[in-house]
Amino acid sequence: MFRVFLVIVFLALSLVFFMGKGSFLIAGYNTSGKAEKAKYDEKRLCRFVGIATLMFSLGLLVTVLDEDLAWLELVLFFGGIATAIIGGNFFSKKKTMNADEPEIGQEDDRTSKIIKRGSLIFTLIVLAGIGGLLFAGDVNVNVGEDSVEVNAFMAGGSTIKYSDVEEIYLSDDVDFGSRVGGFGGLKISSGNFENDQFGRYKLYVYNDNDSLIVLKTKEDQYIVFNLQSQKDTEKVYESIAEKVN
Repeated sequence: MFRVFLVIVFLALSLVFFMGKGSFLIAGYNTSGKAEKAKYDEKRLCRFVGIATLMFSLGLLVTVLDEDLAWLELVLFFGGIATAIIGGNFFSKKKTMNADEPEIGQEDDRTSKIIKRGSLIFTLIVLAGIGGLLFAGDVNVNVGEDSVEVNAFMAGGSTIKYSDVEEIYLSDDVDFGSRVGGFGGLKISSGNFENDQFGRYKLYVYNDNDSLIVLKTKEDQYIVFNLQSQKDTEKVYESIAEKVN
């Protein structure tokens, strides 16, 4: 419900900004002096911020409708930040100054250039971070003497003693269901998930490999995981099954 509330708030804010209003809500601009504000087309600046807030609301709405699309929420969120920074610093500046507008000194102009360059660098870092995050993460499986340990990027690990395993099998037909908490990128999915088949369970998988190891403990807890290739997944399955048996 809180996410739905935020969607409504951001949609309302985006409407205000698209009308060219609400500049007092824009951090940095609202505390600038008259000379600095005079360099910007206020309505255009507001509209760029409106695009950003609309992207924020769409990102939140995506995960309200489907939690498996959290990666898209990240793209929209950071894309909104990039839009606000680039639009505000590069496309909202006035080309000409009116005679009655405050004069901008050399020091102010130098500061403006520094801020513009810094904003561009920050935006590039943010965009690089988005790309890196979408393709980040690995699944690690350690088959020990008494237990198997599974962990993955941005997810708490699971250690299962062989004596606690009730069932283990391979499957290529598992509906992951919805994510309760964890990470969902383009490369891996990990964390706490829930579906009709297993209820609440742990998932550590490479998304492009359909071959999965399903492990059920004597406490009716399920852990679903794989490795990057079908061959490696089957090899690890055989190692664990041998120790369980």
